[in-house]
Amino acid sequence: MKLVEKKWWWSLVSLGIVSLGILMGVGRMANGKSAMNMGIDFVGGTSMVLKLDTLDALQREGTISKQTMDQKTTQLISNVRNILQSVGFSHTQIQLTDDLELVIKTSQHSSVQNHQIRDALAKELGPIEVIEVDYIGPSIGHELRNTSLLLVILVSAGLMGYITLRFEFAYGVGALASTLHDAILTLALASIFYIEIDTAFVAALLTILGYSINDTIVIFDRIRENLSKVNTRLINLNTVVNQSIIETFGRTINTVVTVLIVLLALLLFGGNTIQSFCLTLLLGTLVGTYSSICVASPAMIMAYRRPIKSEVS
Repeated sequence: MKLVEKKWWWSLVSLGIVSLGILMGVGRMANGKSAMNMGIDFVGGTSMVLKLDTLDALQREGTISKQTMDQKTTQLISNVRNILQSVGFSHTQIQLTDDLELVIKTSQHSSVQNHQIRDALAKELGPIEVIEVDYIGPSIGHELRNTSLLLVILVSAGLMGYITLRFEFAYGVGALASTLHDAILTLALASIFYIEIDTAFVAALLTILGYSINDTIVIFDRIRENLSKVNTRLINLNTVVNQSIIETFGRTINTVVTVLIVLLALLLFGGNTIQSFCLTLLLGTLVGTYSSICVASPAMIMAYRRPIKSEVS
C-alpha cells in the first residue's frame, strides 16, 4: 500500500478543507457577521452570577438521589437557555456551580440588557438574587487571544523538541508539520461548522495536539525500528515507512474508534454546555489520526537527508 507517495493528494485534501473554511468565513464577513464564531471569552461581554429560589429548593432536597438532582439541574439549565433565547439572547454560556449558583455569560454589555435578562428569568422562574456582575472588556479578550496563540506555539515547539531529542531532527520536522496541520485544520473545521471559539475550544485544541503526537510517536518508533533492520540496497525509505504505517494501523484504528465512541456519547447526551467542546474534540481526533498517517510521515521523509545505516551486510 503506497501511502507516503500520495503526499500531494493528502496536501490537496487538507488545502481543500482550509480553503472551504476561509471561504465560509469570508462569506460571513460579507454578510456583516464575524468570520469565526468568537466566544464571549474573546470578544467581551457580561458575566452574571445569580441565585434562584428554584435552586435553593433543589439544595434543600437533600434526600433525593444524585441522578434525580442531575436531571433537575439539566432541565433547569435548558429552561434558562430557552427563556434567554425567547427574549433575543441566543449567544450565551450557562453553567451551574457546585454551590448551585447560576453563571450566565452573554455578549451584551449594557446594564439595560442585563436587567432584561434578570426580568425574563424572574418572570418564569421566580425571585432572583444577583450575587455578582462582571464586565469582560475587549482588551481582556485580546490578551486571551494572544495567550492562546502563544500556548499553541509553545506546545508545537515543545513537541518538536521532544521528538527531536527522542528520535532525530527529521522526525521532529514531521511532528511539527503534523502539529501545525492539526491546529490549522481544526480551526478551518471550526469555521465550517461555526463552532464557538472560547477557552474550552483552546483546551480541546491542545488536547488534540497531544493525542495526535502520541499516535505519531507510535508510528515513528516503528519506522525507526524497521530502519535498523533494512539494507538500503534492497529497499528504500518510502517502503519502510509504508510498512511501518501498515503495521501500526490496527492500533491506530482501535484507539480512534474507542475515543470516537466516548465523544459521540458525550456529544449526543452531554447537553448543550459541552456540545461545542465535544464536537471540537471529535473533529480534531479525526484530523489528528489523519495527520499522523498522511502528514507526519511524508514530512519526515522529505526532511530525512542522512543515508540509512544498515545493520545487515
